[in-house]
Order: sequence, then structure tokens, then C-alpha cells
Amino acid sequence: MDAFEIGMAIRNARKERRVTQAALAQVAGLSRETLIRLEKGTIHDLGFRKLIRVLEAMDFELHVRPAGHLPVLGETMEDDHA
Repeated sequence: MDAFEIGMAIRNARKERRVTQAALAQVAGLSRETLIRLEKGTIHDLGFRKLIRVLEAMDFELHVRPAGHLPVLGETMEDDHA
């Protein structure tokens, strides 16, 4: 997953929940401009703590796995039910 995909996931979840950029930025402790750049995937260096605050505000979890790892059926089904 790259910065653009992360940003789109955050943006889509935010819009689905009808949360404004200003509200999410405030909860996460970011400027609205920083959140806009995150959602567009154009931010170069956000920092881990800031990213975690945004993800937590949207009830997301960060999962780490080896690069190039294709999910097996069980993982795909777990993601669908999460």
C-alpha cells in the first residue's frame, strides 16, 4: 500500500462517516492542509505518530506484512469481516 492508497482509504472513510476535514484534522492534531495532502497522497513526511492518530480517529488499524505478500484466502476473508 502506498501513500496514495492510504490517503484514499482515509478520505473515503471520512466521507462515508460524514466527517469534515477540519474535524478530523482537529481530532488528529494536524492542520487541515496536512490532512488534505495526506488524503491526496502528496505528503512527503508525515511522521508515524501523526499517521497513527489519524488512523485511530477513523477506527483503522495498521497491519504490517512482508512486501509482495499476496493474501491467502483466509486473510482475505478476515479482512472482509473486520
